[in-house]
Amino acid sequence: MKRDELITRDADQIAQLLGYGVALDKKRKIDLTFWAPAKDSADALVEALHRNEWPPNLVLGPANPQEENQRWLIRCALNASVEFVTTKENVVTFLLFADKFNCDYDGWGTAVVEAASTNDSGPN
Repeated sequence: MKRDELITRDADQIAQLLGYGVALDKKRKIDLTFWAPAKDSADALVEALHRNEWPPNLVLGPANPQEENQRWLIRCALNASVEFVTTKENVVTFLLFADKFNCDYDGWGTAVVEAASTNDSGPN
């Protein structure tokens, strides 16, 4: 089941972030990733994201129009905490929201500036 797969992946990502000293309750820019099977689904999802004040910051069509797989990538940014986007209830909400437009929610990502600052020993 997709929900269980995402929750397992979230747990792995959380463990890595904790290893970098990331505060999971701190708000930060988090990118949510969705896949649409075709342009009409992508357009419907993008419109719904705008209506819900999650304007996409990236919409990419298929790289090769001759390929059988014509999925579209849609990514939007939230100002939220890792805790927020990884609760079981919110994972389900993202899955259901995407499904409403015949799309798939594929998880989240964030920059880890904490890792860079703790590993930066300055000039040698």
